Amino acid sequence: MKIIEINLGEYAIITQAHTEIEYAIKYLQKALPSNISIACCQSCRYGNFCPYGDNDNEVFCFKNLTPQNKADVCEIFSQDNIFI
Repeated sequence: MKIIEINLGEYAIITQAHTEIEYAIKYLQKALPSNISIACCQSCRYGNFCPYGDNDNEVFCFKNLTPQNKADVCEIFSQDNIFI
């Protein structure tokens, strides 16, 4: 189970436990004061996981890519060295 614990001055926040880090981040955002937002690859609209397997914290940036559907995403990951 993954839990995120942070201390922000007067705030001590512990997230709800979950097996996936993406959900722990989501729960952390809900627990934070409304004037604080999380900016990280896993919660970014451009962050994507490889469709051929999933490892914790293995997020790929699609900011400069424009897939139109699932097949496009698979094609992107089929290209050699695109993320190296």
